[in-house]
Amino acid sequence: MDKPILFLDVDGVLNVFSRDMKQREVLLQEPGGHSHHLYPTKFTKPFMRWAWSTFDVQWCTAWRLDGNLIAKWAGLPDRPDATICRSGKMMDWKLEGVQNFLAGRTPVCVWIEDGIGQEAESWTEKQPTSCTSTRIRNMGFAGSMCSS
Repeated sequence: MDKPILFLDVDGVLNVFSRDMKQREVLLQEPGGHSHHLYPTKFTKPFMRWAWSTFDVQWCTAWRLDGNLIAKWAGLPDRPDATICRSGKMMDWKLEGVQNFLAGRTPVCVWIEDGIGQEAESWTEKQPTSCTSTRIRNMGFAGSMCSS
C-alpha cells in the first residue's frame, strides 16, 4: 500500500521565526558555497523522522530542493520538490505545482503550510479522497504533534 503524500512547507513550519530564533540558528551549507539559515525547534527533527516514516514527503516550499539540506541536517534522505510550477496569487502559488504533481491521481494527502491561500485551501476540501491542509502560523510544531 502506498504511503499518503505529505506536501511540506519549510518557512514557518520547519524553519520557525520567533524572538529566540538566533539562539536556535543552524547554518546549512550548500555544496556551491551558498548557505541557508534554519531556525528549528526541539520538535523539528522528531517531526521530520515521523513524517519520513509515515508519508511520501514532497517539498512544497520556496526552498525548493534546498529543503534537502534540512533533510540531511536531520539525517534523512532527500525528497523531491512538488512545486515545480510557480504561478497564481501570492498565497496560492504552490497550488498549480501540487495539482500537476497529483495529475489526476487521488491519493490520501496532507498539506502542511503556514501561508496556504483560500483558493488552495478550498481545492483541498473538494478532493474526492482525503486531502487536508493544515495551516501553521509561524509556530512550528508543538510537542503533542509528534513523538520524540
